[in-house]
Amino acid sequence: MQYGIRLELPEHDPMANPDLIGDQFPQEKWFATEAEREQEFLKLTEHHPYYRREDFATFVLTKLEKD
Repeated sequence: MQYGIRLELPEHDPMANPDLIGDQFPQEKWFATEAEREQEFLKLTEHHPYYRREDFATFVLTKLEKD
């Protein structure tokens, strides 16, 4: 079994413009264990240290599994 995370941007997010981020999204990351995936998932939901306190990433995160 493999465990993954799909990262997407909301449909109307200004950063979703292909001129800004190119073809980087949607993106999938895969892990050998569920624990590794959970650790990365938590890391992706933390506040980024370079953002202002009131700014947050607008990623849509989806947990994935496949055989």
